[in-house]
Amino acid sequence: MVFGSDVTATDDASRPEPELAVLRKGFALVLTAREIEDELRSP
Repeated sequence: MVFGSDVTATDDASRPEPELAVLRKGFALVLTAREIEDELRSP
């Protein structure tokens, strides 16, 4: 799974980082929107 770290919305600013840490540790490749774009554009 690929998950965008800087393209999510929340109503609690303290929650995204701990949630992203769980995703990183468990099963996701957490990237910025730019990193995702770069990966999709690369041959």
